[in-house]
Amino acid sequence: MRTRIKYDMAMMQSIALFERVSHAEIKDCFEDRNKYLIFVVEPGQMSKAIGRNGSTVRKLEFMLKRKIKILEFNPEIEKFVRTLIQPSVLKDVLVDNQTLTLVSQSSEAKRLLIGRESQNLKQTKSIIQRYFDSINDIKVV
Repeated sequence: MRTRIKYDMAMMQSIALFERVSHAEIKDCFEDRNKYLIFVVEPGQMSKAIGRNGSTVRKLEFMLKRKIKILEFNPEIEKFVRTLIQPSVLKDVLVDNQTLTLVSQSSEAKRLLIGRESQNLKQTKSIIQRYFDSINDIKVV
């Protein structure tokens, strides 16, 4: 069952400002646990959203007075997960039934994926479940 997403006025204004400044098509926007605004853009819109040398990102951070992150949506779950966990290096992403398995290259990468008190893993799971109903559990190996 797909969960309904509700936006408040501030979030809708942030989305409108982002689209007006970057000219990129936005799929979604939400706030993470670190108070970052995360914008999810449609496939192929990442370069528009970032701007030349990150100029659009810097301009938006100044205008919104908040740090922002930009993700590019991909309908293939494996590719979306790789963009979501961009700085960490994954060896493989496996999907079995309703479980997503992230295979890390080292114990260091595994620690970064999980995070203290598994905060990073919980956030990753909530973001993935926002777009892919079929995933109920995430494992890091």
